[in-house]
Amino acid sequence: MTFGYYSSLGIDLVPIFRKIGMTFNMKDLTKREIVFDHLKQLHKLEKGTTIFLFIETSSKTQSNISHSFGMILRMIFPTIQELKDAGCLVKVVMNPSYVQSTVKNNDGCNFSLIHDQRFRYAFTKNNAKVSVEGFESKLKAYLEEYGDSWGHRVDPTEEAD
Repeated sequence: MTFGYYSSLGIDLVPIFRKIGMTFNMKDLTKREIVFDHLKQLHKLEKGTTIFLFIETSSKTQSNISHSFGMILRMIFPTIQELKDAGCLVKVVMNPSYVQSTVKNNDGCNFSLIHDQRFRYAFTKNNAKVSVEGFESKLKAYLEEYGDSWGHRVDPTEEAD
């Protein structure tokens, strides 16, 4: 993972990061051990770090989105709880607007650039019970609230520059 690679070069990234994010999708369910190795790296971050866990469902229907979200959430939820207990601010975001990169890191994974935005589907301790069921319930509320525009990735109330 990135921390180890840069550490071997004499660069300690851990104290530098105050915000960091990781993206998950359905393909990650088939390579859980790699995902868990990456998630373990987040435990190196300092108390107070904001960690965004982006869940990309890439489904077309509400029921498929709910199913994908729940499956991925169940895989990563123990880590969410551990990071929260360690003093990190954990925010789960579903389907953010992003720019995908074709650049690969040293373990063959690519990364995406996710700009700062008002995330449409954000799940935090401030808006949902911090549990799989609480986040799934909040997703259901979001889908009902957004009605016909539920498929948009960016919050429609976000002002354009």
